[in-house]
Amino acid sequence: MADFIPDLLTPPREEEEFNPYRNAWRSIYFEMGSLISFSIIAYIVFVFLGINFSPTITLYTNISIALLPALLWLYFSAWKERSVPEPRQKLILVFIISGLMANAISIPFLNEYLNVSNWLSQENAFNRIIGYALTVGIVQEVSKYLVVRYMTWSNYRNREDSIAYNASAAIGYATVVCLQFAITADVSSGAVALQVLHFVVIHMVASLIMSYGIAELKFNPSSLILLPLLLILASFTTGIAIPIRTGLINAGFALGISYQNLLFDLIFSIIFLIMPIVAIAFLYNISERRERESVGGTK
Repeated sequence: MADFIPDLLTPPREEEEFNPYRNAWRSIYFEMGSLISFSIIAYIVFVFLGINFSPTITLYTNISIALLPALLWLYFSAWKERSVPEPRQKLILVFIISGLMANAISIPFLNEYLNVSNWLSQENAFNRIIGYALTVGIVQEVSKYLVVRYMTWSNYRNREDSIAYNASAAIGYATVVCLQFAITADVSSGAVALQVLHFVVIHMVASLIMSYGIAELKFNPSSLILLPLLLILASFTTGIAIPIRTGLINAGFALGISYQNLLFDLIFSIIFLIMPIVAIAFLYNISERRERESVGGTK
């Protein structure tokens, strides 16, 4: 009893008492972890074991796989947001508008006006990286940035808001890309699952990079040059990821060992997701610690 009373009288820790917001990082970990787990299962079932369905069932299966990232986001982010004392506003609206902008403006601009895949496929590796970064990368990140910047700027209360809103934009945009691929591509459900993972990873990584720049612009406006630099970095992550993944797949098929090249594709997507997230989370921790020390020093 003597040990229990002091614990009862001890005030709760600050983060337990004043944390009315959903943990955006935790939601991302659950969403991406679930998507990776599903992709591994899909690889085993559809690629390694070679299980196939009829064309009609395959089409519906592929569409369901393309919708999986959005469903995971709706549960772990949008629905979980409703259970906290101070939920973030406009999350679903950001998701929807990002998807609409992708479908109506960004993707048609890339496919019909720039026609990226036709002329970049003939270039060497270095030129493809530069080309994809300055076309696909820039268009995608500027589109998502405009949605987040002009729809949510006044709603920011802390740096984690930037993570939540940019992740919503990433999933909204990626969902449209995934659906278009699932409907038009004549490939197995295993290949669709790995392609969906690839699309989501690219958008999530690039959007998290942008989220840090937007958060710093909002809460540390002295670093005005940071956001343009991070836009370039986010665009180049796309520029790097697309040709590397294409090289892995093409090399595998050229050797006639498609199950191995798709395994390399899966491993590449996982590594490409984990390494940037660790770096971005580290930068967020530094910024938040610096802000806490600055506030503490002014008291």
